[in-house]
Amino acid sequence: LLRLLFDIRYLSGGLCGHDRDGCPIWFEVIGPLDPKGLLLSASKQDFLKTKVRDCERLQKECRLQTEKLDKHVEAITMVYDCEGLGMKHLWKPAMEAFGEVLTMFEENYPEGLKRLFVIKAPKLFPVAYNLIKHLLSEDTRRKIMVLGGNWQQVLKKYIEPDMLPACYGGTLTDPDGDPLCKTMVIFLLGRTKWWGANCLSCQEWLAKPAVTRVFFCAVLVDLHFNTQE
Repeated sequence: LLRLLFDIRYLSGGLCGHDRDGCPIWFEVIGPLDPKGLLLSASKQDFLKTKVRDCERLQKECRLQTEKLDKHVEAITMVYDCEGLGMKHLWKPAMEAFGEVLTMFEENYPEGLKRLFVIKAPKLFPVAYNLIKHLLSEDTRRKIMVLGGNWQQVLKKYIEPDMLPACYGGTLTDPDGDPLCKTMVIFLLGRTKWWGANCLSCQEWLAKPAVTRVFFCAVLVDLHFNTQE
């Protein structure tokens, strides 16, 4: 229950579609991410375990695509939506945790990345990238493509429109027509149709009585699984 709450409230992104070669696509939505709230809500080890779980899920999807397409699929395409990247994301403990994730990925999945698109990068992006690029191999750096204003057109060169969420220039939507495809990509509670802009901060959440938190968790789980039907 707590892991589910942690995932939905503080972790964004998700597996959504495949590129033109059949490789899985993982979206990371950086802007609404609350690094401090994340690391105050769970240990760094919990965060790392969650990222390992995501990597294993992607590896499993590669194996399924290999069987389905009858060709070897071993790498993923990533799209980093950096809209809203700000100083809060450069909080030192968060950068250290993210650095450990990068190191883990480089050591355990050296051929796991096909390409990484960075879209909607603000002026702060070069600063953030310079803080972590020393953790990346030269091969990984070559796979990173920082796109400009024509990012939608570039994405569609590598991803069929029906595999790309409508909010990113494609035609893919949720069954209810939601262009964000929130059944596949988490945009965090503050960006979802359920909670709006007035969701509780981490400090407000922890200050609530235990009974209130348990009730909130029960409602959250019910809402989450209803969206999977």
